[in-house]
Amino acid sequence: VITLPRNVSCPLFALVLGATAVRWGPFSVQATAGAGLASVAAMALVVLAQTFRAGPVNLHRIQGAVAAYLLLGLVWALAYELVSLLATGAFSGAGFAADERPQFVYFSFVTLTTVGYGDVTPVHPVARSLAVAEALTGQLYPAILLARLVSLSPGGGPADPGPR
Repeated sequence: VITLPRNVSCPLFALVLGATAVRWGPFSVQATAGAGLASVAAMALVVLAQTFRAGPVNLHRIQGAVAAYLLLGLVWALAYELVSLLATGAFSGAGFAADERPQFVYFSFVTLTTVGYGDVTPVHPVARSLAVAEALTGQLYPAILLARLVSLSPGGGPADPGPR
């Protein structure tokens, strides 16, 4: 059972409900892409909240951390798709089709893992900014995750220097 503070769960529920209505309603492609982005981002936030909450480190917490990392990749992919829908030609590359979501998922995970093959290039300033932010996330998330999980594990606090 997922429990979030009441002041967080109500707005989150309203966001997801609204995004679902937009996603399945008669709205523009841009609006449905934004709704998908909001839904997946909300899911990632819930998983991250459960992963970083106080308590012992166990297999489920590790699985949650991995799931959150993968959800972050999908959030970035949906953000790239939205930018591409709003700004034609925001990305360039050999054989890059801006209307295919798998292209954005590919670019997102290549950027998140900082592999950077260079076959797809963000051209629009917003797309470039998102790519930089994602690359930073890809570097910082594992470091912050490991630090948090170590601090949650028994004996994971500051080392006791012992008697002087």
